[in-house]
Amino acid sequence: MQSHVQSTPVRLLSHPETLAYSWSSTPAAPARAAPSEAPARAAPSEAPASVSTPARAAPSEAPASVSTCGTPSVAAECGDLNVATPIRPHRRVPRRGLGLSGTTSTTATAACRTTSATSNASGHTPSSRRPGYDRPPSVRTPLHCRLWKGDLTISQRRCASLKAEKRELTAELRRERRRHRAEERRWRAEEKRLRTQLSDAEDAVTQLKSALGGIFSDRQLTTLRTGRRVNWEQQDIVRALVIRCCSRKCYQLLKDKFQFPLPGLSTLRRWTRGFRTSPGILDMALQIMRSSADTMTSHERLLVMSFDEITIDPRVAYDSTDDAVYGPNDKMQVVMVRSLCSRWKQPVFFDYNKDVTKDLLHRIIAAVESAGYVVVAMVCDLGPANRKLLWSPKAADGLGIDPEDGFFAHPCDPSRKIFTFADVPHLLKLLRNHILRQGLQLPGGPVIDKKVFCNLLEKDNSEFRLCHFLKWKHITVRGQECQRVYLAAQLLSERVAKAVSHIFGDRYRKEAEFIALVDQAFDTFNSRHVSDGKLHRSAFGLAHTIEDQYSCLLKFTKVMRDARVVGSNSMLPFQKGFVMSSTALRGLYSAVQRHHGLSYLLTSRLNQDCVENFFSQLRGMGAANTNPTAVEAKNRLRLLLIGAAPTVAAATHDDPRESGASVLLEEKEPTYLSATTLDLDHEPPVEPEVPDADVTAVENLVTARQPCPGPAASAGAAPPPASLPSGATGVASLSRQALAYVAGYVAAKCATVDSTLGKITSDASEVPRDERYAWIDTLSRGGLTVPSARWLDEVEQLEVLFTTMHGGDVDRGPGVVRRLAEAAALKFPQLHPYVLRKYAMTRTQLRVREIRRLIGDRERLRKEQPTCSREAKRARLYVHPGD
Repeated sequence: MQSHVQSTPVRLLSHPETLAYSWSSTPAAPARAAPSEAPARAAPSEAPASVSTPARAAPSEAPASVSTCGTPSVAAECGDLNVATPIRPHRRVPRRGLGLSGTTSTTATAACRTTSATSNASGHTPSSRRPGYDRPPSVRTPLHCRLWKGDLTISQRRCASLKAEKRELTAELRRERRRHRAEERRWRAEEKRLRTQLSDAEDAVTQLKSALGGIFSDRQLTTLRTGRRVNWEQQDIVRALVIRCCSRKCYQLLKDKFQFPLPGLSTLRRWTRGFRTSPGILDMALQIMRSSADTMTSHERLLVMSFDEITIDPRVAYDSTDDAVYGPNDKMQVVMVRSLCSRWKQPVFFDYNKDVTKDLLHRIIAAVESAGYVVVAMVCDLGPANRKLLWSPKAADGLGIDPEDGFFAHPCDPSRKIFTFADVPHLLKLLRNHILRQGLQLPGGPVIDKKVFCNLLEKDNSEFRLCHFLKWKHITVRGQECQRVYLAAQLLSERVAKAVSHIFGDRYRKEAEFIALVDQAFDTFNSRHVSDGKLHRSAFGLAHTIEDQYSCLLKFTKVMRDARVVGSNSMLPFQKGFVMSSTALRGLYSAVQRHHGLSYLLTSRLNQDCVENFFSQLRGMGAANTNPTAVEAKNRLRLLLIGAAPTVAAATHDDPRESGASVLLEEKEPTYLSATTLDLDHEPPVEPEVPDADVTAVENLVTARQPCPGPAASAGAAPPPASLPSGATGVASLSRQALAYVAGYVAAKCATVDSTLGKITSDASEVPRDERYAWIDTLSRGGLTVPSARWLDEVEQLEVLFTTMHGGDVDRGPGVVRRLAEAAALKFPQLHPYVLRKYAMTRTQLRVREIRRLIGDRERLRKEQPTCSREAKRARLYVHPGD
C-alpha cells in the first residue's frame, strides 16, 4: 500500500553556497514506470566527475525521477549511491532571512547532489520532518549531515553579516538624512539671505537708475554696468555734442579721465556729417518743416520771416565736409522763420557776403510756402542794403514799399499781403542816439536833447533817488554800449518821464510827454504776455486795450512823421521805420483777424529777437572764440539745427540784457523746429543769480505790482494832485519822497507779518496830502503800497540810526545787517524782528549800490579828463591875445 504526503517545500542542495527550493506532492514511487514514459536523464555536465551516470535507464525499470502518479522526483548522486530518492516533505524556509527564492525551480534538477531522499526499496516511508531526525541510522549519510550543517552555518553567518550591514547602512542612512536636513536648512537660510540681498540690490539699482536717469541715458547706464560698447542712440550723440560744443578739452577730460560713458569724437564727426548745411537754401531744414506741417494747426503755420547778418572772421578756411574752401568772407547772412502763434523757429537760408535781394527773397518765400506754411510778415533792420530792398522804387532792385502802406504783394499769391516791419528795438536805439547827439525837434514844441536827462541826474543825485536805475552811462553811451537796447529803453521809460514831470513841472512838460509816448509805443511793439501790469504792454487787440493801443500808435506815427532831427529837413530812416511798423501792425492785425480768426497778437514776435539770440548762441558756442571763421560758423549752425548747441548767452556778457538782442529776452526762448522734430531735448537757459535782490525789487516794484486796469480805470486816471509844486522840487524833498517809496517797499514785503505798516493805494481811501507821498501818488496806478504815517516816521528815525552807525560810508566789519537790526530792535521793540531785518538788509544794499555809483562816476570823470584838456588846449590855440 502506497503512502502519500502533502506537498511541502523541499530544499535541494547542489552546492554548499547554493540553495534551491521545489514543491513535491508525490507518494511512494512504484516499482515500475509506464512503458510509454521516457526515462529520465541526467545532464552530463551536471554530474560530478567521480560519479558514473548511466546513459539511459532500462525499459523494464521504472525511472527514478518519475512516479507512477506523475509526481516529479530528483535524481541525486551522493557519494557511491546512485539511487532515485524521492523528495521528502520539508517546510518552506522564509526568504526574508536568507534572501533566496521560494518558487518552484525546475533548474533544481540540474543539481546532481541531494540529501533529503529516501530509498523506496528499503521500505521506509518518507517523513515530513527535517532530514536526519526520523531516519534510522542505517539510512543517514554522513555526507548529507555534513553538507546541511555547513550550509546552515554559512547561511546564518551570511544572514548575520547582512543584518549587521543593514544596521550599518540604516545608521549611515540616518546620519545622511540628518546631514541632508541640516544642509537643507542651511541652504534655505542661504537662499533667503541671497534673495534678500538680491532684492536689496535690485532696489538699489532702481534707485540708482532713477537718480542717474536725469544724467545718463539707458545706453550710458548699460555701458557703466557692463563696460561694453553699445550702439549709441541719437539722443546720446546730441547730448555728447552739447559737451563737445563747450570745449574739446572738457569732453576728453570727462571721457578719458573721469570715465564718463560718452561716444568717441569720430562717432560725433561721422554723425554730424549726415546733416548737410551748404550755403544757400537749407533743404534739410525745409524737409523737416514739411514733415512737421501735418502735425501743426493752421495758426501755428503762420510765419514771420526775419533776416540779418553777423560779422565773422574773414580768414580763408577749408571745409572737409563739402571739400571746399571758403573765404575771405566777413559777413554771413541768415534768414529765419518763426511762428506767429507758437514757440518755434527755424533757419532756412544762409550765405556769405550776400545781401537779400528781391529775387532771393521771393525764392525763399516760395520754398517755405511749398513746405505747407503761410508767410504773413517780414522783419529786418534798416541797414543800407535793407533800405534799398524795402524802399527802392525800381522793380528790379527793391520791393518798392511805401512806409505809409507797410506791405508788399505776396510772390505766390498777389491777392495776399506780406506786412513789413522794421526791428523796433533797433529803431529805439537809433532814436536815443539822435536825441543825445543832435536833438529832436518835436512838432510844434521844443527840442528834446541830452540836457533834460543831465538836469534830471543832477537833481536826483542823493542816496535815495526817484530813478534808481538811471546813471551817467545811460547818457554818455559810446562804442559797444550804443548796441545795448536796455539802456535806451530805461532812458526813454515812463518812470523817467514821470520823474522829469515831477521834478521840473512845466519846464519840461512837452519833453516828459514825448518820453511817455515813446515808452507806450515801445510797449505796444513789445508785448510778451496776454495780460500785463502795464496797459500798453498787453497783447495787441484785447477788448480793453485795443482802443488805447490804437490811439497810441496813431499819435506816435504822427509825431514821428512830423518831428525832425536837428540839422535834417526830412524824415530819417528810423522815422520811416517807425511809421512803416505802426502801419504794418494795424494792417496785420486786421488781416489775421479777418482771414485766420486771431483775436490778439503778441507783438514781441514781430522783431529780430530770434535772429539776435541765434547769433548770441552762435558766438557762445566757441567759448572765448566769439568771432568764428566761415567754416566754423557753418559747423556751429549745423549743430544748432540738430539741437546740439548749449543754450548759453554770448561769452562776453554775463547779463542777457546786455547782449544787444532785445530789451528783455522771452521767459522761454522758441526752440528750433529741426531739433524738436528729432525729439531732442533743448534745455532752457539757466538764469543767473541776480545780486542785490532787494535793490532790484525796489527798482522794479513799479511794474511788478501794477494790476492791469480796465477801460474805466485807464480812462479815469487821476491827474497829479494839486498840491504838487508846478516848479522845481528841492533835492531834500526828493530824497524824502524816495525814502517814503523805500518804506512802502518794506511794508509790502512784510505785509504778512505786520499789516499796519501800509496799504495798497487801491485799498486806501485816499493818499495823504503830505509832500512825502507825492512820488508814490505819481507812480502808482493802484498797486503800490503807501506806508502809514507811523511807519514812515519810524523809517526816518531808523535812517538817523543808520547814518550814526555808518556815516557816509559803510562799516566793513562782520555782521553789518545783524548789528543794525539789533540796534533798531533796541530803539523800536514793538516792531517785528523780520521787519527790522528786512529794512536793515534793504538799507545796507542801497548804501553799497550808492558807493558803486560814486566810484563809477569818478572813473568816468577820470577817463573824460584828458579829452577835456585836449579840447581846451585846442581852443586856446585859436584865441588871439587881446580878444
